[in-house]
Amino acid sequence: MLTADNLVPLGVFLAMTLGVWALMTMIADRPVNAEERLKRVMNPNARRTDSATIARQQDKFQAKVTQAASHLGKSLKPSSEVELGKIRLELLNAGFRGENAVAVYQGLKVFAMLLLVAVAAPIAVGKYGMGQKSMTYVILAAGFGFYLPGLVLGNMKKRRMELIFLGLPDAIDLMVVCVEAGLGLDIAMRKVTTEL
Repeated sequence: MLTADNLVPLGVFLAMTLGVWALMTMIADRPVNAEERLKRVMNPNARRTDSATIARQQDKFQAKVTQAASHLGKSLKPSSEVELGKIRLELLNAGFRGENAVAVYQGLKVFAMLLLVAVAAPIAVGKYGMGQKSMTYVILAAGFGFYLPGLVLGNMKKRRMELIFLGLPDAIDLMVVCVEAGLGLDIAMRKVTTEL
C-alpha cells in the first residue's frame, strides 16, 4: 500500500537515479555502433584523435558548467572590493586563479544550497508534514549547503599549503645542486619544475 511515508523515499531515490543516469550519459564516451569500435581497435591513431575529441568535449562541458555557475553567482557578488579581495585571496591560496573564479565559487554556493534544499524538503515534509519542524530542517539544510563550498575551499587551501610547505625544502635542495653543477638560475628553476 502506498502512503506518503513510502512515496517520499521512493521519489528521492528516483530523482537521484535519474540525475546520476543523466550525468553519466553526458560524460560517458561510448561508441555508437560496432563499426566505430572496430575502427578504434584497428587504428591506434584514431584512438589518439578520439582522446583529443574527448578532451575537447570535456573542455566544452567545463566551460558550460563554469558559465552556469558564474550566472548563478552574479547575484551573490560582493558589493565591496574588500570582501571581493578576501574571497579572491582565499581562492588564490587554494589554487584557483581563473578570471571568473569568484563568480563560479558563488554559483557553487547557490547550487549546493538549492541541491540540499531539493533533497531535504521532500524528506522533511514526508516525515514531519508541513510544519515548523520540517521548515527548520529545510532551512538548516539550505544553510549547510550554502557554507559547504567554503568548508571544502578551506580544506583545499590547507592541503595545498601543506604540500607547498613540505615540498619547498626539496625544491631548494635540488636548485642548489643544479646551480652548483653549473646550470644557470633559469635553467635550474626549469629543471626543478620538471622534476617536482
